[in-house]
Amino acid sequence: MQVTYILKDKSDSYIDNIKSMQAMQAFDYLNKEANGQYAYNVSQKIGNGSFRDKVELNQIMRKEVIQAGFSFSPRKGYILCTFTIA
Repeated sequence: MQVTYILKDKSDSYIDNIKSMQAMQAFDYLNKEANGQYAYNVSQKIGNGSFRDKVELNQIMRKEVIQAGFSFSPRKGYILCTFTIA
């Protein structure tokens, strides 16, 4: 399952702070920002955006053992942060 965050207008120190976190810690941090007061700077896309993918992610997150990794890819005007969760 892929979860993608679009980070707009974020500084290099902000990105470095996220890179220094563990994968699930960074996921939780970005999830709180995407669903909180910084939703205009951090947007989230789960899978292909369907409700089924949101349900599947919720089922994965309820498990005790979660394997996750993340990567950054710069784009023009924003940065993509892609998590792969299994």
